[in-house]
Amino acid sequence: MARSKSGELHIGLWFIGAFLVLGTMVYLGVALMLYNTFLPGTWINNVYCTGLTVQEADGLLRGGTMHPAMKVVRGDAEYSIDFPAGSYSCDFTGCLQEYLREANCMHWPMAMIAGETRVTITPEFVMSDDHLIEQWENLPFVKADRDIDRTLRLDYSRKEGYTLYNGLVSRLKEEQARADFLTAAHDGTVLFTVDEGYYENVSLSEADEACTRLYEKIEAFQSCDLVFDMGKEQIAMEPGIMAGFLLKENGFPYEDEFGNLAIDYDAADAYVTELLDQYTTYGKPREFFTSLGDVVTVKGGTYGTSFDTGAELEFFRGALTDPQYFDGEATAHIPKYKKEPYVRGLDDLGDTYIEVDMTNQKAYAYVKGELLLESDVVTGNRGCTPEGTDFIYFKQKNRTLIGPDYRTFVYYWMAVNEHIGLHDATWRSKFGGNIYMGNGSHGCINMPKKVAATLYETYEVGTPVILYYRK
Repeated sequence: MARSKSGELHIGLWFIGAFLVLGTMVYLGVALMLYNTFLPGTWINNVYCTGLTVQEADGLLRGGTMHPAMKVVRGDAEYSIDFPAGSYSCDFTGCLQEYLREANCMHWPMAMIAGETRVTITPEFVMSDDHLIEQWENLPFVKADRDIDRTLRLDYSRKEGYTLYNGLVSRLKEEQARADFLTAAHDGTVLFTVDEGYYENVSLSEADEACTRLYEKIEAFQSCDLVFDMGKEQIAMEPGIMAGFLLKENGFPYEDEFGNLAIDYDAADAYVTELLDQYTTYGKPREFFTSLGDVVTVKGGTYGTSFDTGAELEFFRGALTDPQYFDGEATAHIPKYKKEPYVRGLDDLGDTYIEVDMTNQKAYAYVKGELLLESDVVTGNRGCTPEGTDFIYFKQKNRTLIGPDYRTFVYYWMAVNEHIGLHDATWRSKFGGNIYMGNGSHGCINMPKKVAATLYETYEVGTPVILYYRK
């Protein structure tokens, strides 16, 4: 018997209903299977997590996760914070649960269609405060700040004089900085900067302020611009020197009743006296390096350096409170001489001079360190020419030398010590040897005319002449 149309429709609806019920069951069944697990094609931090629970994914992700690098910056310096194994742990659970809720297992068909989903999540790091504090304590600027002597005082050294040590400025607010550092580390901050906001100045006590005011005056006094121009040597009044001219009370400089630094003028006098004495050569024996390469001691003579010490003491006492020597510009002072040398300085002979070796009857002439000439000479009969460091104090051509029993004409006359001088001796045919032991001069240094002419034309008044005997 043929089916009715209504029966066929009923059967069709039944099949459609059955299909829908079956599809819904499959859909819900798969969703149920994926409940609390990650959808197909899920990659988290490059780890395949499809079908894994939060706990399973957390275990996998922890194994491949390291604490991010962290640096502490102070000024221009950067310091890395180390996180060795055991000093921290990471937990992906919270992030994974949130992602799982957003993914929703009911969306598994769309995940199947998409094929692959990749996400990156950041775990919560749990770190050991003990380890972090140890890292903080070992930072160089933290250790340095802790080691600072938190005092304000005057220090003294022979070279720098008085300096102000101030350990009361820019102190690290360590508790605040450490707490912020710990917070930053726990938050996963990559860069923690310790700027000036983490530093504070310390209030000064009345005694500290008084010490600071005193030092300002000391510093100004020690910044003296006076320079003793001694020739080749320039003696600057450096802080260490100036500090020696301050009177002290309980070991430190103090102010007088007018609020000025108390000056030790006796110490200033002693310094100037010693300085001038170092450069005084007039009338003193001196060591002389001869042309033969040895050293002889030459006594006294007419040449040398001497000063007007009284005038220099008076000058220096005045200079210690004279503003022109404390204006920031170096001011040279040439001492007042009683006898000013041809060359100023410790080596006041210089490298231009005439040397007469009276034992060997030789004369050597030097100009700027170079030997100009060497000549035989005849000196005073039986050694009557006095030795000494002398100088040419007078020159004259065509002069007649007059003595008790002689009247002698010379072409070139160069006086070095009263009536004794260098000159030509045209009446002699020989020079050098032992002539001076029986047929020497009246005290002068006789030499060939050509030699005398060269010396006369080469050397000016003031040139040193060293006369010596070998012992």
